[in-house]
Amino acid sequence: MHFEVTAGQIHESILFERLMDGGSVRRPWGRPKLRPAIVIGDKGYSAGRIRRWGRQKHVITEIPRKSNERRNGYFSKTLYRSRNVVERAINRFKDFWRLATRYEKLVENYRSMWLIAAIFLAIR
Repeated sequence: MHFEVTAGQIHESILFERLMDGGSVRRPWGRPKLRPAIVIGDKGYSAGRIRRWGRQKHVITEIPRKSNERRNGYFSKTLYRSRNVVERAINRFKDFWRLATRYEKLVENYRSMWLIAAIFLAIR
């Protein structure tokens, strides 16, 4: 698992490439998987650089287009519905009030609380 902490006023799509390059998934055999096969995001991630990253890395990007974008591409609504799994996982993290309210003021402490919460949820 990989976490990136940003300032509250910065959109997380700015750190998209660093976030995708930072994580890996362990497999029972061989080397870890370094990138996903599909990236599913909401309209906030509908940016040209994110779609270019997907094309360069051979990753399918299922992101709906914004209403003010000129280009229209293929979009699978059935695949997009699986995004709710991630949304539910994030809501599980919000059960920890220290994360939901950003009680911790130092970045190191806040990141540590995210890691502790992730470990706690993985054990359950």
